[in-house]
Amino acid sequence: LHAFDFNKLEGDEIIVRQATESEPLETLDSQRRTLTPPMLVIADTANPIGLAGIMGGVNTEIDEDTTDIFLEAANFNAANTKATRSALGLNTEASYRFERGIRHELAPIALKRATYLISQLCGGIPAEGIIDTFSAPHQIKTIEITETRFEKILGVPVAMKDIWNIIKRLGFEKIEEDVAQVINVSPPIWRSDISIQDDIIEEYARIYGYDNLPTSSLASPIPSQGSENPQTVREHMRDRLVSAGMNETISYSITDLETINLFDSISSDQQPISIANPMDASKKYLRPTLVPNVLETLSRNRRTNQQTGLRLFEIGRVFLPLQTDEIDSMPVEKEEIVGAITGFSTATDLWLESDRLMDFFDAKGIVEHIFRGLSGVLSFTKSDGTTYETGKMADIFLNEVLIGQIGELKSDLCEFYDLSASPVVIFHLSLQAIQTVAQVQFVNYSESSRYPSSFRDLALISSKEVNSESIVSTIMKNKLVADSFPIDKYEGAEVPDGKHSLTMRIIFQSNEKTLSAKEIDRAHIQIIKSLEHQYKISERYFSNER
Repeated sequence: LHAFDFNKLEGDEIIVRQATESEPLETLDSQRRTLTPPMLVIADTANPIGLAGIMGGVNTEIDEDTTDIFLEAANFNAANTKATRSALGLNTEASYRFERGIRHELAPIALKRATYLISQLCGGIPAEGIIDTFSAPHQIKTIEITETRFEKILGVPVAMKDIWNIIKRLGFEKIEEDVAQVINVSPPIWRSDISIQDDIIEEYARIYGYDNLPTSSLASPIPSQGSENPQTVREHMRDRLVSAGMNETISYSITDLETINLFDSISSDQQPISIANPMDASKKYLRPTLVPNVLETLSRNRRTNQQTGLRLFEIGRVFLPLQTDEIDSMPVEKEEIVGAITGFSTATDLWLESDRLMDFFDAKGIVEHIFRGLSGVLSFTKSDGTTYETGKMADIFLNEVLIGQIGELKSDLCEFYDLSASPVVIFHLSLQAIQTVAQVQFVNYSESSRYPSSFRDLALISSKEVNSESIVSTIMKNKLVADSFPIDKYEGAEVPDGKHSLTMRIIFQSNEKTLSAKEIDRAHIQIIKSLEHQYKISERYFSNER
């Protein structure tokens, strides 16, 4: 509804039309606007006098000198109103209403009501008749409602008489006589948002009260949730990495040619995958490995924090060169897990000082930690590579399937990333390879022993060729051993060449009784004999002992 000063109109007619190209109009907010088709305008015979459904024009504004007014009531196209409002950046209460659609029947009702109020309150004298350009009769919108649909949506049967008793009070009208289970109704003219039966069901439930609807059980049992092994394994490993004190990072999947060549991540006869429209001209290739991304993040964090240790990891996709020469061939996408640690350890163990730098064995412990709860046997085999220091790298196997590598980063790469202050150890895992051989195991609980445990630290002289995993496996075969793990390694004086001293912590415990010192001594001797027989390992005696 809009009121114009009748005496300011040019000519004796009002026209609703599209604006012409670059047509000017000064609106009631004193802003001069340039209009373009298909914006709708209200115009007289000379100029536009208002933006249809949005705002009137200054040239026909009512002021203190106005004696005759022209009332216009209309319903404008919602899509056109929204497009005009968006193009001009002009938000009004009128545009908000018309954008959401209103019923055609409201226009004559609003016009008659406004005319009545002006005549009663302001002493206005209405002219005879109403000029209506919408001469075609508007078809009344009807919606069929059924008891069946009400029961399906609400979950309980509802009688049609009860439905009608509520919705008739909301202004709905029945189109036909009573029918047992199906009736057609028309929504009230002030509810243009009601268009389907489910809208009426929502109105019924709102008035009846959602809390008053009776509860009922599902018709069938809830289906069991399917387990997607790749996703389950990925999330399990992510949770284990976080529980090991690692912090997850996310980086862009783009890199440069120098970085690709630096890590020899693809063979010399292959070309890296280039991006057709790179956002950064200096990085126009898809990454074939995650290692450089993690190292860049590690370097940035090291520059801002020189004191504490850093433990970072990333899980992401890498993109390997095309496998065929076909035009529509797609790159090979694989998921990787890469972790890196450097700096001081935060461990406060009796054997580990707080200023100890993290090393290969810290990273190995993290890898072992993240595979707990997964099926399969994890093992490490000494190897060499171009990225890692000689003698400080190992291949990682799960059920004898190669799944990754772990090693200390070479010094020249540490210098390249400004990380030479302390050793950087990296573990690089193929998530795709892991998902093919491993599954998340169900947690099995067993009653813990009621009897106390006792531990001893056993210093051993062992060949460097024997790994700690084999030693632990041999120790765990003793029936009184509950757990065992290495806690220290020493190389130097009093240790023969080619050998080192390993300190193993052995925890003794029985489910049947409290172990005596003699029983633990006998188990101790049996373990030494087994290690000596299998690996030629002897117990180390210190100078102040025997």
